[in-house]
Amino acid sequence: MDRKCVMIVDKTLPLGLIANTTAILGTALGKLEGEIVGTDVYDMKEHIHRGIVTISIPVLKGDEFLIRELLKQANYYPNEVLVIDFCDLAQSCRDYSEYIDKMKLASEASLKYFGICLYGTRTRINKLTGNLSLLK
Repeated sequence: MDRKCVMIVDKTLPLGLIANTTAILGTALGKLEGEIVGTDVYDMKEHIHRGIVTISIPVLKGDEFLIRELLKQANYYPNEVLVIDFCDLAQSCRDYSEYIDKMKLASEASLKYFGICLYGTRTRINKLTGNLSLLK
């Protein structure tokens, strides 16, 4: 497979918000790129274990500036990279309709990005993120 996925998360966020950010990005990715989710599997006692992703998704450390810069760079390659973002506005909303309404009034510059997910050609993802370290 010539596809790669990475998440870049603001390393300064509290652990709970880092976990929430990656969960939301992963859920959106699974919806948009369903083929990366494998089939259900069964153990020796025939207990079902639901399909999980068939690719690795490293979580890389960034900060607000880096995430914004990568978002801008990745958006130059819409045919090579799927970009999913998660920001403070989304995290602050009680439901999705509130998110839609508030986003219509928000400028891109006013958003604080907690994390992004990049999924695309291995070459392009490596060029964008190859120098980043794992978030540990």
